[in-house]
Amino acid sequence: MSQKNQFFKKGLQSAAVIGGSLAYLYFQNYQLGTTHYLVESPRYAGGLEGVKIAHLSDLNFPDQRVKAIDILKAVKEEEVDLIAITGNLIHPEKAFDRQELAVFIKQLANFAPVFYVSGSNEVKSPYSHLMEELLRQAGVRVLHDQAETITLHGQDLVVMGLAEKPGRHFLKGDALRYLPLEADQVALPKILLAHHPEAFLRYHESIEKSPDLVLSGHAQGGQIRIPGLGGLYASDQGHLPQYSEGVFRLPGDQYKCLVISRGIGAPKWHVRFNNQAELVVVQLTASKEAFLERELAETDREIAAYGGLSWKQAKAILNNEVDEELAAQNTHTGLVPVQSEIEAETLAITGPDQGQRSKYLSVNEESDEV
Repeated sequence: MSQKNQFFKKGLQSAAVIGGSLAYLYFQNYQLGTTHYLVESPRYAGGLEGVKIAHLSDLNFPDQRVKAIDILKAVKEEEVDLIAITGNLIHPEKAFDRQELAVFIKQLANFAPVFYVSGSNEVKSPYSHLMEELLRQAGVRVLHDQAETITLHGQDLVVMGLAEKPGRHFLKGDALRYLPLEADQVALPKILLAHHPEAFLRYHESIEKSPDLVLSGHAQGGQIRIPGLGGLYASDQGHLPQYSEGVFRLPGDQYKCLVISRGIGAPKWHVRFNNQAELVVVQLTASKEAFLERELAETDREIAAYGGLSWKQAKAILNNEVDEELAAQNTHTGLVPVQSEIEAETLAITGPDQGQRSKYLSVNEESDEV
């Protein structure tokens, strides 16, 4: 190959790499992804079982980058019961398009009840009062150190909102000391909307107010994420932040957890890498095992409606085919399957009915021990 052709080939390869990198960056910053979390607690039994919450954070209007219509489509598709906005809805300095934000919020409020708490941007923005006026006009519950009881599917749930304040002194000690609860709210399941994830432990200083679920943002996924390392930087946490995305459990209580959104708008460093803009959907359940069984049963019903096989039917057919293949091999070799010998001994001792029952009890007992 001539030197000219080699140079041309390398140029094409470089262009392909650059083009692919730019496309990836565009996807990370301008296309919305949806992350689902299933959180478990016995306190979510009854009407709260299966409740879905859409969690939006750090949109930074007018720098949300992801189109408002795309966010609305993603939320609508999830058919949620409640929508939580955990601060930094607007940019700290730039003016937002009043009509665009008003339409966006009204559409969200048409999908489900919307709750909002302020973030660090709102404290700095000269347009915060105008924004909150738009929210209230659309029916959004703006929570300034307040708690509201909402009834979902016949069961009460307390939604608490911790308002942002200048400085960070309000996060020291008992971070919920300015947030009062009514006597009848103390025993109910509680969700806290709070902008700052780094204060997770401080939200549980008060036993009476300790939330079952905390929803936060602020960290924006650590700006740039390195596989195996995590986010590089988050405000108020510095480099290699602990709380940048995902689910964290309260030490000593596995059922109390924090869910962090990576946010949607432009981060502090103006670029996301391995850190796609994110809609978080949290679903509540009293038992993950029972929830997944119901999901499989529902999938089976949907498949059966179109004449397909359920997963149990498919598994039975597959097992039958495997058994037939093993039987053919054993006939050819003269071997007896080990399972058959075990079953023969069990049946000889206990009889057919008791033998089968004994086998299943053994499996369940072994599973319980594990």
